Amino acid sequence: MSQKRNYGVDLLRIVATYMIVTLHVLAAGGILYTIDSSSPVYETAWFLEFASYCAVNCYALISGYVGLNSKFRVSNILLLWLQVVTTTVVITIGFYFLGADVQLADIKKACTPVTSEIYWYFTAYVCLYFFTPFLNQFVLCLTSKMSKCLLIAFAILFSIVPTIWETDLFLINNGYSVAWLVILYIVGAIIKNHYSEVKIKKRILGIGYVGAVILTLGSKLGIEYLNAKISFSLFASNFLMNYNSPTIVLAGVCLVLLFANINMDKFSKLIAFFAPFTFGIYIIHSHPFVWNKILINRFTYFTNLHPILLVIAVLLTSTLIFTGCSIIEWCRIKIFKLLHLYELCKKLEEKITHSTRNC
Repeated sequence: MSQKRNYGVDLLRIVATYMIVTLHVLAAGGILYTIDSSSPVYETAWFLEFASYCAVNCYALISGYVGLNSKFRVSNILLLWLQVVTTTVVITIGFYFLGADVQLADIKKACTPVTSEIYWYFTAYVCLYFFTPFLNQFVLCLTSKMSKCLLIAFAILFSIVPTIWETDLFLINNGYSVAWLVILYIVGAIIKNHYSEVKIKKRILGIGYVGAVILTLGSKLGIEYLNAKISFSLFASNFLMNYNSPTIVLAGVCLVLLFANINMDKFSKLIAFFAPFTFGIYIIHSHPFVWNKILINRFTYFTNLHPILLVIAVLLTSTLIFTGCSIIEWCRIKIFKLLHLYELCKKLEEKITHSTRNC
């Protein structure tokens, strides 16, 4: 029996993508690293940063939440690879005709996005995807008590301990790794299996998310204050600014539980329209040439704005990037449909499956 689609989770995928764009406007755009700590917009800029920082974790958690009851299909990863390759190659060639210094090595990287690691998340996700059937079986075999114990173990070993000791004890690389995506996939799958029916008040989840963001910001500002006053602190000011930070993980989990329990069926058509664009938006605006030629230090002048105007400028810029990339991705989807590439991937899947059965 097919399960009803959770449009609240789809909405979170869209929101998380918007948050990732916002992160890149703030960081790559040069706002965070050119703003003076005495500036009146300093706290505002970093609040926006920390409010968006759990977005990548949300993506991985959603993968587990949705993937637990999904069928493994080779055609899915083939189509995703084809999407990344075509988008990356077309953008690279486009910048060549615009006069950018495009080398043969850039074309080679565009054609081999997994091994060249142009997009770290895509490379990690491809590896993760082939293990999802085994991870799903593992999660489905866990009792509620075992799941709780595993979540506690994950939290202590891969989040709390590395953060407090400020060392990568178990090679999580601050969350930029396959290992971290695997952990979050399992956590998302456990949430789906044991906690999706648990009714937690939305207000509590909202407070949990906001509280985690404020705690992250407060730790940064507090440590910087101590450093300025007494030149001593136990932690670096950004010690909670990692994907595997306890506060960032908590924020992501709260958002997944919150959106999973929001009934968005009234807006299902609108959400269903935008949801397929999300990964493409990430690929397009994170392309190396887009990153280096368009985004890098492009928005440093925002630091001269009033705090309220800074928020408006950052969110408006993120909206424009999100919308522009959505239009490009919409065109890409239409072209794929015209070329029947979806059907081609399914046929390749059938051939691969048939060959495997005959082995």
